Amino acid sequence: MESRRINKGAGTRQSQTTNARDSWDSKKIMTACVLVFAAIAAIAVPGYFIYRSYATYNANVIEKTFERQATKPAPKVPIDELFGDDQMRAYEEGQGLKVTFKTDFGGDAEQEVFLLEPWATFEQTSIPERKDYVAKRKSEFEQAVKDFESNKPRTLAMKIYVDDTDGISANYKAQVLNAIDELKLVKWLKLGNGLDLEGFRLSSLDATDNKKVSIEQSSGPRADAQANGLMSQVKEVVTFLLVNRGPKSHSSVATALFDSAANTTEYKSQRIIVFSDGLENSDLASVYTNKNLLLDENKWEELDKDLTQVRPFPSLAGSSVEWYVPVTGKDAPLQRASERYWKRVLLQKCGAGQVVTHLVKL
Repeated sequence: MESRRINKGAGTRQSQTTNARDSWDSKKIMTACVLVFAAIAAIAVPGYFIYRSYATYNANVIEKTFERQATKPAPKVPIDELFGDDQMRAYEEGQGLKVTFKTDFGGDAEQEVFLLEPWATFEQTSIPERKDYVAKRKSEFEQAVKDFESNKPRTLAMKIYVDDTDGISANYKAQVLNAIDELKLVKWLKLGNGLDLEGFRLSSLDATDNKKVSIEQSSGPRADAQANGLMSQVKEVVTFLLVNRGPKSHSSVATALFDSAANTTEYKSQRIIVFSDGLENSDLASVYTNKNLLLDENKWEELDKDLTQVRPFPSLAGSSVEWYVPVTGKDAPLQRASERYWKRVLLQKCGAGQVVTHLVKL
């Protein structure tokens, strides 16, 4: 019994030795095959084997932000650091770069974003196409830095709408003047920027009945006296808007707003200021005779159709709108509903970039 157990154990050890020898032979064969395949790949596709073997995939994204005031020197952007030899290799191996350049034009800021995209998988990295892409983006980044560092003024397109259907009371005039002062247009002009300003009276059914002034950009900041002198042209537009011509029987927000917006397609963006309760009273629609058009939100689509009989909703993509809605007396419920209705139209139908509304008690 004992002899059999020993012989059985010996047979097991012999079998294990044979299996190990076979396994080792298989590994040598597999290694030889891999080496042969790699050699063939290196000969058939020059550079491919080297690129693929030594790449270290890196899908991280470096994020940097540089900010400046429009009239002050820009901060130093370390191009040599962001695109040095070591960093270039990292980009070639899949790393990305996102740089945001922000410029403050006296409270009105804009930004440009530069993006060197990271590759999503290892297979996309360390190949000639990636190197070419990184080299191209380096050149484009250098140009983006030059644009950021340059002192480039810009022109603001602005439209101001004043509803004078009920005339211009002293209180109403004060509210409008205060809101216009808050725009800080003097500061804007001091920075050397330009201004295209149009004023419209919403009681007029003629969209061409407006006052316009254009102030060109300057090569640099303006002196206080020069900027204040240019403001006299802005005041001419404001005076036109606030002349008290007495109550009117009709007014149309849609006519003036839609027509003028449609006629200014040369502007990528504009700033729109509206002083109105938004209560349409024209041949298109009258919310006085049919109050449910505003009070019942289920009827807003019907009001949309009425207001777009002559002209469709304009595109206000990229534009910002600030709307001051006076709330007074028995019309207060309508005026509050009007504020919600027009905010919806501007955002959903016109695609405005930003809409801010104010309910103002007179």
